[in-house]
Amino acid sequence: MSTPTVRLLSPNNDAHLVPYLAAIHAACINHDNMVATFLPPLDNAKLLAFWRDAIGDVGRGTRLIVIQLDESEPGSPVKGPELKGVVMLGLPQTETFTHQGSLEKLMVSPTFRQRGAAKAMLQVLEKEAADRGRKLIV
Repeated sequence: MSTPTVRLLSPNNDAHLVPYLAAIHAACINHDNMVATFLPPLDNAKLLAFWRDAIGDVGRGTRLIVIQLDESEPGSPVKGPELKGVVMLGLPQTETFTHQGSLEKLMVSPTFRQRGAAKAMLQVLEKEAADRGRKLIV
């Protein structure tokens, strides 16, 4: 039996998830006709580079990434197919926007919808934003 888990992505522990983040991104564009940075036909290399850059932003402190997992063995290293959703929060670094975060890319795998994943990810994102003084999410 699997266990739903929502948590922050760790650049050190979760970099191996890049292909799976790209796959969810592509699935949402192809399945839902979502406008999310790229248009079909999709270039996998561009998607992979986008997610590598996003994870780099986490390491630089300019972005948060919250992930939804459906873990088969909670506490063990995450297996790529366990990734079911993602949402990002951009953290503007200018003096006038230190109270604000920018909600980006709320995506749930089409095979994992209607289970509360988006709501759970947003709740974690809101808490993490507030903990960092980001009281306004746009």
